[in-house]
Amino acid sequence: MLIANCADIHARGTDLEACRSQLAAMVAECVKRWVNLVTIAGDIFDRSSIGDSHASTGAIAAVVIGAVAELTKHGIEVLMIPGNHDASGAGSADALHVFDGMKMVQVIRRPEWWCPKGNVNILCLPWSWLGRDPADAIGQGFPAGVAGSSPSLLLAHLRVTGAKMSSEFTCEPKPGDWQVSRGFLESLPFDHFALGDFHGRQDLTEGRGGYVGALRQLTFGEEGNPAGFEVWDTETNATEWVELDAAPRYRTLEIGSGQMPPEKPEGNEHLKIRYTCAGIMGGNEAVRRLEAAGIEVEHLVDREERTQRAEVPEGIVHKPHDLIRLFASTQNPPPSEERVARMLRLYDEVHEDKTEGMKT
Repeated sequence: MLIANCADIHARGTDLEACRSQLAAMVAECVKRWVNLVTIAGDIFDRSSIGDSHASTGAIAAVVIGAVAELTKHGIEVLMIPGNHDASGAGSADALHVFDGMKMVQVIRRPEWWCPKGNVNILCLPWSWLGRDPADAIGQGFPAGVAGSSPSLLLAHLRVTGAKMSSEFTCEPKPGDWQVSRGFLESLPFDHFALGDFHGRQDLTEGRGGYVGALRQLTFGEEGNPAGFEVWDTETNATEWVELDAAPRYRTLEIGSGQMPPEKPEGNEHLKIRYTCAGIMGGNEAVRRLEAAGIEVEHLVDREERTQRAEVPEGIVHKPHDLIRLFASTQNPPPSEERVARMLRLYDEVHEDKTEGMKT
């Protein structure tokens, strides 16, 4: 049996067309590879209400529903669990209610075993906000679960201590959080693990899997993350990673003094340019040109200027007008004299209003 495992789709209005394209690419690869089952380890949507300020609930839901319907049209079953972004408060429907009633689609909302046709046992462990211990939920499931020689999969949305949350941070133990230790995970007798929550693909069990990785890159903080899904062969226990490039990637480029920035992003990418005070040639006009070309521009203050900004001359701490002028002098570009004068007048007006209030 071939099982395609994916996670953290985060369908949202901000980049809905990119999400649609990546999902379509995933569906096409699953059909081409004769996949039998697609599992989604949570965070199908970016928020439990589905809709946001960029697109309606219906528009966002339709993109994912369309991809799922295309899978089932080709005879591919779909199994999904809620992640923390899908889950809602007690008594409220989670985001995955839009899939309820779809043929060949299973939504598992509590820890339980699901056994599709194909001689494989899947323990589903959706996200929980109830303060329970996921280790207990997994342990309680074993007596009725893994049987004999049947391959087994843990499909879960949870946090693993010791795993990388991002390129800079590692998950630390936090009492009451929906998490397990990496040692506990490694001790479990599953043939394969497909986890969602942390977006970087990472093996946590010496070749048996771990975090699948997000279907696509979502922010500049995810530069370098693989984008796609994995295919697990339950008969050979082999896993293949399928990289997808239908959605834009994220790239940050640092520009030093005298360097010429690119005129536009390369291919299908989101590009950010970081520069210091003496960085981009052409000043503000060049920045406006870059932003018009779809490039995000970030101004970094170098260490020397940070030190300069932190130096407050002695004797002006209690002189508001002098502090305002000092603040204005550290801005890049500096505000006009007229704007500084308006700031001084505004301070005087606010101070005068407070003084009158105290007298009254």
